[in-house]
Amino acid sequence: MKKDHFSDKGKSHDDLKGTHDEKDNIKERCQTCESLMEQLLRARAEFDNARKRWDRDRVDIIKYANSGLLQELVGFMDVIEQALKTVNEHCKDEQVVKGVELMQSNFISLLSKKGVEVIDVKGKAFDPHTCEMVAPCDVEDEGQDGMVLDIVQKGYKLDGKVLRTTKVIVGMLTKKTEVEEQGIENKSDEVEDGEKGTDTTL
Repeated sequence: MKKDHFSDKGKSHDDLKGTHDEKDNIKERCQTCESLMEQLLRARAEFDNARKRWDRDRVDIIKYANSGLLQELVGFMDVIEQALKTVNEHCKDEQVVKGVELMQSNFISLLSKKGVEVIDVKGKAFDPHTCEMVAPCDVEDEGQDGMVLDIVQKGYKLDGKVLRTTKVIVGMLTKKTEVEEQGIENKSDEVEDGEKGTDTTL
C-alpha cells in the first residue's frame, strides 16, 4: 500500500502542531482584519457626520454673521414708523408724508431681502419664546386669557430665528373675590324682591 503524503498520518508531532498554529494565526489575522474594518467604517461614519455638522455650522455662521447689524436696523425701523406716525398726525405736506412712506417701504424691502420679517403675534396665545410681556390687561372673557391683546414694540425674526422679541400686552382673566360675587348676588336678589313687591294693579 502506498503512503498517503497528504494525510496527517505519518507526520511528526511538531509538524501537526505547526499546522494548527498556522490555522490559528490565520484565524486571528482574519478577526483582526474584521475588527479593523469595523473601526474604519465607524471612523468614516463619524467623519461624515462631523463634516455635515461643519457644513451646517458654516452656513449658520454666514447666515447670522450680520445679526448684530440687523438688530440695529430693526431699531431704526422703529424710528421710521414713529416718524411716519408723527407726519401723518401733524404734517399737511403730502410730499413729506409720501417721502417717509417711501423710506419705510424701501427699508422693509431691504430687511426682507436679508431674511428679516415681522413676528405676527397679535390675537394669538402668548409665547415666551417670541414675546416679552410688558404689562397685563384684565379681561373678563376667558377666550382672551393669555392672549396677546396689543403690541407695544414689533418683534422680528431672521430666517425663522428670533432676532428681537415682541413687546406685548397680555390678557389676564379677572378673578372676582368671594365678597364681590356675594355683593352681585345680593344686588340681584334685591332687584328681584323689588320687582315682586311692585303692585301694578289699580
